[in-house]
Amino acid sequence: MNLQENLKFVGGIFEHSIAITFFVFVMMVIVEAVHVLSRGRWEAYFCARGGIHQYIWAILLGALPGCLGGFAAVTLFQHRLFSLGALVATMIATSGDETFVMLALFPKMTLFLTGVLMVVAFVAGYLTDRVFHTAPAVTDASGCDKLEIHPKAEIPPFRPWALIRAEWRQPDWLRLLTILTLFILLVLFAFGILGPAVWNWKRITFLGLGGFTLLVLIFFPGHFVQTHIVQHIVREHVLRIFLWTFGALLLVQVSLKYLDLDSLLNANPTLLILSAGLIGIIPESGPHLVFVTLFSKNVIGFVPLLVSSIVQDGHAMLPLLAFSRKRFLQIKGINLLVGLIIGGLWLVF
Repeated sequence: MNLQENLKFVGGIFEHSIAITFFVFVMMVIVEAVHVLSRGRWEAYFCARGGIHQYIWAILLGALPGCLGGFAAVTLFQHRLFSLGALVATMIATSGDETFVMLALFPKMTLFLTGVLMVVAFVAGYLTDRVFHTAPAVTDASGCDKLEIHPKAEIPPFRPWALIRAEWRQPDWLRLLTILTLFILLVLFAFGILGPAVWNWKRITFLGLGGFTLLVLIFFPGHFVQTHIVQHIVREHVLRIFLWTFGALLLVQVSLKYLDLDSLLNANPTLLILSAGLIGIIPESGPHLVFVTLFSKNVIGFVPLLVSSIVQDGHAMLPLLAFSRKRFLQIKGINLLVGLIIGGLWLVF
């Protein structure tokens, strides 16, 4: 590739990384805001009730087309609202952006595949928590324990305008910079410069969640914004999430340019299942399209596609790389094991 093509190639990865980081940021802000406003009652719902309720929420997030549900599940896991098993369930249930492609190519089979994934996800998530004895509230170095509970009176749902105006007479420059950056990103999303090029549910979701986050930054008390958003999320997480996302996407895309993944698949069923599982480890949506395309052309059967769908999770796991490589590898390992077990049973029977 020439210089112009290289710049376009890297620029596309940069834009994609910005979009992913943006969504993770707004989800983290929303989780913190709801947590504090509810005085932990939302967390208590997942932690105290847990069990089936938690897995159902996790599976529903995973079953949503695209990677947004997976990003939300990672955020919930980092704030101890989801257990390890719940995050495993989400990542098994999700097929990432390939869901849209599959719906276009074979809609009925896509719905059937999603249903099978949801059943497998529930069983795998439940067994994961039983084997590893994990729960949302279990202390873990990979988690994020910086959700401070403020008195309910400190952040009421509605505050007098005079109080809000008084706070803005001496605004914090980091808060202003965060608001300005978020506003610029919202404009870029609105005009299709970042994110989807056309109006669809993804753009509406990005703008809706981003708009709500902008209101939080403007109207919530300065102490909350400074402590929970600026000091915690912006300073400690945003840059790390972006760098890990950009690095992972760049590595994967460069590798894919020099690897003919189709040639790795042949008539050997065992190699096909192993390929479906191992390629699914890659935290990227693209490689899974190989199996989607082969299935649509009746080159491979349903089970290899199922194995690939179980292990791969689109971009949903990329934010977890910034938080904990240990958890990233653990969840990928569990999902790979589940996929290979199902594939192995298919080979035997």
